[in-house]
Amino acid sequence: MSSTLLCQLELNKTSGILLTVSASSGQVSQIVSLNGSQVSVTVKDQSNTSTFVQTPTSISMTCNTFSLNAQTISITSSQNTSMTASGTFGVTSKGNMTLQGSADVSVGASSGLSLSGSTLNASGTNSATLQSSAVTVKGTSSVSVTSPSSTLTGSTQAEVTGNMVTVKADTTATLQGLTTTVKGTSIAVQGTAVTLGS
Repeated sequence: MSSTLLCQLELNKTSGILLTVSASSGQVSQIVSLNGSQVSVTVKDQSNTSTFVQTPTSISMTCNTFSLNAQTISITSSQNTSMTASGTFGVTSKGNMTLQGSADVSVGASSGLSLSGSTLNASGTNSATLQSSAVTVKGTSSVSVTSPSSTLTGSTQAEVTGNMVTVKADTTATLQGLTTTVKGTSIAVQGTAVTLGS
């Protein structure tokens, strides 16, 4: 059997209207206040309280859990938008997802940052830079670097290693250094015309 409800309505020319509905057991109380400057709705029990406050310029809600369900949700702010989570923050879409900014977009992490997908594309209209104290590019099957002009530079040392290394040019290939060493168990120099020495 449900408990009896206690209903109280107060009208005051100074403080406004106060409507209180509470269970006789004292477990839950609902309070609606209209004081001439704001409307507030409060629901509370012995250990929890949720509130809704509306003024001519703002609406605020405070509660333990907030849920919103709709077919379509649109949120627009004429100025700034800020979202902060003290715990985990997750955004999931079962369809396509777009993150776009008309100006700069920054993504950062205090520890690790991961990007993954069956296909991953990153491009810059003018330039693209990947920078770190140590950078590793690894392909489980192959790695390809292609451009009209490619440069591999090491300020102190540049090294290319592999079980087999091939350096090939369709027209001219130049191997040059202040001191150049070609070393191998077996070395073959081939060409229609081969010149050794200046």
